[in-house]
Amino acid sequence: MADILFMPASSSKLPALIIELKVNQAAEVAVEQIREKGYGAILNRYEGNLILCGISYNSRAEKHTCKIERA
Repeated sequence: MADILFMPASSSKLPALIIELKVNQAAEVAVEQIREKGYGAILNRYEGNLILCGISYNSRAEKHTCKIERA
């Protein structure tokens, strides 16, 4: 299951958001994991836009990276 799932109220125009967090791996790997493991399936009744977000923390460089895609 994804690390964070944001499901907006049905009256909202905001997109749903799936966030996967990684440490010392590329943010792209996190987004790939969301797609490969089918995390979006939990939103099978949701009809709005869906955003996939991978956030990575590199402990050596002490920096974050982020990859955001529309599903």
